[in-house]
Amino acid sequence: EECPAGSYGEFKESNELETQGLSWFSFSDGSKSFECEPCPAGRYKRITGEEECLVCPAGTYTGSTGSTRCQSCPSGKYITDDGDTENLHKSESDCLKCPVG
Repeated sequence: EECPAGSYGEFKESNELETQGLSWFSFSDGSKSFECEPCPAGRYKRITGEEECLVCPAGTYTGSTGSTRCQSCPSGKYITDDGDTENLHKSESDCLKCPVG
């Protein structure tokens, strides 16, 4: 099953399922269910069918859940992380002022 852009999917045991405003849809298959959940802040997924949410690339961030794209840091600011650390891409405040020179 494919999750829409901005979300990822995971199988959960039926006794683990909870009603959450974060789920776009779910279906049951015996004792397990597959749910699509929004990508967390700092991650995005552009199109349906991509397997997982990606960490925003260098120089970008997203503070929203369910993002389909990341925003660029404002002019004169940067994030050097190359997409390895989700926590460095969660808000505009993660963008650092460029050094003088």
